[in-house]
Amino acid sequence: MFHSWDLSPQEAIALQKQLASRVVLQPLPEEITVVAGADVGYSRHHDTAVAAVATYTYPGLALRELVRFQGTFSYPYLPGLLSFREIPLLLHAFERLR
Repeated sequence: MFHSWDLSPQEAIALQKQLASRVVLQPLPEEITVVAGADVGYSRHHDTAVAAVATYTYPGLALRELVRFQGTFSYPYLPGLLSFREIPLLLHAFERLR
């Protein structure tokens, strides 16, 4: 992991600005054979959520794999800082991919 997900809002904003300056845009590979979608669903009345990742063949879009991880949020919802709330759960889901 590159950093802690347990940052104050001010620290999180500073980290996002620092990381944004390191983004390097590159052309896509010539041949793409797998694509993925990821999302987190949760109830507003609970701190629990389910993170899911689905992989598909490309270009046929046949489902290859679907993984889920259920956990709890450790970061509040703050506009502009959604990744600090959802990415820790999504990382656990991605780790379950074969």
